[in-house]
Amino acid sequence: MLIRRSLTRLVLPVVALIVLAALPACSPPPPAAGVSTASTTVAIIPVPPELTAALAAYRAGGPKGWAFTQTTSGPKKNLVERFDPRMRGPERWTLLSKDGATPSEDDYRSYRQTSAAKADADTASSVRDQLNLATCTLFASDERTSTYHFALNPASKEDTAAPHMRAAFTLDRPTGAIVRVELFNFEPLSPVLSLKIDEARTVMSYTVPADGRPSLLSEISMKLRGRRLWVRPFNEDMTMRYTDQVDASARAAAPVP
Repeated sequence: MLIRRSLTRLVLPVVALIVLAALPACSPPPPAAGVSTASTTVAIIPVPPELTAALAAYRAGGPKGWAFTQTTSGPKKNLVERFDPRMRGPERWTLLSKDGATPSEDDYRSYRQTSAAKADADTASSVRDQLNLATCTLFASDERTSTYHFALNPASKEDTAAPHMRAAFTLDRPTGAIVRVELFNFEPLSPVLSLKIDEARTVMSYTVPADGRPSLLSEISMKLRGRRLWVRPFNEDMTMRYTDQVDASARAAAPVP
C-alpha cells in the first residue's frame, strides 16, 4: 500500500503504520504570530541548545546493545518476540508466541524467513534530517517537559506525506532526554487518487533515564484512518510494547575494575 511506504519513511521500518492520540497533559503557550496549524498559530523560535543536544543524541530505537521483548498487538498481527543483539543475523529475533498461542512449526518456519529480512537499521537520523529546524515552535510546557513542533522536509521526491505532517518532540528537561516523539498529519492527504487519509499518527514513547539506565523505547503506537475509493472507510491500529530490557552490550559484561 503506497501510504504505508510514504509514512514509514518517517518512522522505524518495523513499525509500518500507527498512531496514538494526545500529547502529554500540559498547557500550550498563548497563540502568537508564526506557524499556523489546524487550530492554532504559534511563534517560531530558535531551536534551544538543550533540544539541539537531545536531538543529536536521540536514537529512535533506543541505545544499541539492549535485549528486549517486543509485543505487537493489532487486528491482523499479535506477536511476542525476543530480540538479543548478541546473536547474529536472523538469530537475533525469536518468536515466543503468535495470537496468544505457542507457534507451530509452520509459524516458526515462516518467521525465520521474515526475520532474515529484518533490518537492524536505525532510522533516527532520517527523522531528524527531515525536521525543518527553521519552523521550531514551543507547543506546550509544564514543570518538567517541553514539547516542540516542526514541519517536515520530504525524504525524497516520492515523499508526498511530509508536507501534510508535523513532528512533535517532547524533551524531559532535567535529564535532557527525548521522552516522546509524535508524527501526525495536520490536514487530510491523498498519496494516490483513490485513497484519502484523514488521520495518520505515530507515537514513540521512551522511559526517563534513571538508576543508571538510559532512556529506552517503551511503546510505539500507530493509527490510520481514511477512505479507499472515496467511500470505503478503513481503520488500522497497531501497538508495540517493549519490556524485559537488558543491557547485553560488551560494556555490561566487562568486569568492574
